[in-house]
Amino acid sequence: MNEIISQIEAYKSRDNFPVEDWETRGLMPSDNDVREGMNLAVNEFADFLIAQISNGVTEPADLQEKIQEYFDERDNYDFDTEEREYIVDVQCELAKLVNVSCGDLLI
Repeated sequence: MNEIISQIEAYKSRDNFPVEDWETRGLMPSDNDVREGMNLAVNEFADFLIAQISNGVTEPADLQEKIQEYFDERDNYDFDTEEREYIVDVQCELAKLVNVSCGDLLI
């Protein structure tokens, strides 16, 4: 599990929404402040996953249930639709690291 935690931690130390990737998505990049907030949302999710693993929640089915609860409780209305979708895409990359498919979640 330490390797997975290290992979999750890597998301916290990088820019998950670089300007050059927005064009690939067919979007105009959001302002730096907004992108910082988006990275914060990813970091919070990363911290959540690390806390789950540290508390012994490691089975994919259990993690899926916890992740669903996390998404049910989160409010990303500070972002527009495209920004929220982009955040969720990155969060889904993190979920894959713990063997949870976002296709199995109601987001």
